Amino acid sequence: QTGKSASILISAQMLIEAKRYLLHTENTINEIAQVLCYNDASYFIKFFKKAEGVTPIQFRQKHFQ
Repeated sequence: QTGKSASILISAQMLIEAKRYLLHTENTINEIAQVLCYNDASYFIKFFKKAEGVTPIQFRQKHFQ
């Protein structure tokens, strides 16, 4: 009904959850990756950077300066 694939919808939801964890917890990037079921934190970082244009750490720092 949305015209978007399941993969796109899942990725969008994962990105929302990642941002929520980055902004509202003090969890490390590795902890956030594990919570979101990424076995490899580097894959999570690549996924996040591809979607947002910045790494998770840069995203967090940008919002708390």
